[in-house]
Amino acid sequence: MIELLQLPLERDTDCVTVGKRIHRLAQDVGFTDAVATRLGLATCEIAARLDADARRSSLNVGFQAADAACYLAIMFPAPLQQTERELADLVFDRITDLTSGEGVHGCLLLKKVSDRGFIPTESFLERQREQISELSRTELLSELNTVNEKLQAMLVELRTQAEEDRRREQAAAERERHKNRELSNAYAELNVLRERDRRLANFDILTGLPSRVLFNDRLSQALANSKRGSSLVALCFMDLDHFKEVNDTAGHAAGDSVLAMAADRLRDGRRSSDTVARLGGDEFTLILPNVSDVASVRQIARAIIASIGQPFIVDGARFELGVSIGVAFFPNDAVSMDDLIRCADKALYAVKASGRNNVCFYSELNEKGHAEAGSPVSC
Repeated sequence: MIELLQLPLERDTDCVTVGKRIHRLAQDVGFTDAVATRLGLATCEIAARLDADARRSSLNVGFQAADAACYLAIMFPAPLQQTERELADLVFDRITDLTSGEGVHGCLLLKKVSDRGFIPTESFLERQREQISELSRTELLSELNTVNEKLQAMLVELRTQAEEDRRREQAAAERERHKNRELSNAYAELNVLRERDRRLANFDILTGLPSRVLFNDRLSQALANSKRGSSLVALCFMDLDHFKEVNDTAGHAAGDSVLAMAADRLRDGRRSSDTVARLGGDEFTLILPNVSDVASVRQIARAIIASIGQPFIVDGARFELGVSIGVAFFPNDAVSMDDLIRCADKALYAVKASGRNNVCFYSELNEKGHAEAGSPVSC
């Protein structure tokens, strides 16, 4: 933008001065009197409506080249509200919001100069500055009063036209909303059905945990990432000890409550990358990707045993359960997903066979009927 001058806005009389100077400048660059009057009136009206903070700044006036044409450019120090923008739309050719990292901080209004040969040379700009400096505020007010009635009439016309345009736009928008309402409702219902189907396919209804389908997908992703990054993945199989006694003594409703509480305890403290899933009944799994060592997984397993070991209170009844945990590592214990699942399941079976409420790592199983500890195998 080629800057010509800055105009103060703080007082109401300043806004009047702004309107008059824009009116005169527009005439000097070749706009008709009617167009120049509209530009002066609209600029004065918009400036007067700015809030107090914005009016402490100045309005910049100059010229800007665009699309092989020259535009009269007026830069306001604040974004325009809806009513001011509608007024500007009636008079100016372009409205551009000025933005920064903190959002919209101003607005640039452009009016194309009809004289294609017009160029804002330095001599022209200097003459304009000299003319403007010679005009006192009193002279500007006096000259503006001579065309005040005309300006007021044009302002009424502009406002009336803006109101009519707004009513037409509102009517068109309402027709569009009416036309699309049934389609929007249909899309909304379809999205609800899709989300419900997705939840049913991937999540356990009782606990909200991933089901077997999503568990398999998450485990497959974890193993793929492990191959690329050469990190360990720990797979934990978990069974609640003595859960059947809850169903037998207090009913399945109480059992469901215990399962939901157990799921919450298993989720507690897990990383966003970890996955706790329910495979069915009292069978849960935990996928731990990117683990650093065996000791950290043992610590997690001990914390789970301690958490599940806390009493479950359902409708005043107290239930004490344990949890058996079998752990296998990829790729130390198995090099495929199916083998890793079988290894974790074998480790879990070993815990349950030796007294339950404990953790067993597949690599720690003895050689009696098991593979050699610490070597990848096909279980």
